[in-house]
Amino acid sequence: ICRKSVNRYKEPALRNDFGMVVGSPDITMIEMGYIVAVEIKSMNKEQFDALEDPLADHILQACGYRWLYEYLGFKVHDKVIIMYGRKDFKFGGTHSVYKEYHVDYRPWAAQIEQMMTTGRQVANSFETGILPPRTCENVTCTRAKSWVC
Repeated sequence: ICRKSVNRYKEPALRNDFGMVVGSPDITMIEMGYIVAVEIKSMNKEQFDALEDPLADHILQACGYRWLYEYLGFKVHDKVIIMYGRKDFKFGGTHSVYKEYHVDYRPWAAQIEQMMTTGRQVANSFETGILPPRTCENVTCTRAKSWVC
């Protein structure tokens, strides 16, 4: 949607059919010829005020978009950006309603590769009938969002 008025908005649909992975970053920037995936999240005032670092599941989401761009052959930057907006605010206030975090992809690369490998295993299970092993015991497991293994 480059060179269009700002009232036109469309998120790109990134696909990896081999692993059945699809995603759409909120913003795609081009910095010095490299793609930068940007994810935008909103939070209530209490969550926003307590936020000191981006949440792991949001980092993984943005890094997944970066991985998809690279998989599709784009030149990608080593960083992703996570932006947070505060939901409940009043115009004209003195406190910031946005927080922006630039995150280096490289420390997260192995975890993203693991996730994509699991995606491929799930995709293959449609043919083999064999699911990959579970990484969480039940739905209350916190490792899914924090990626603590």
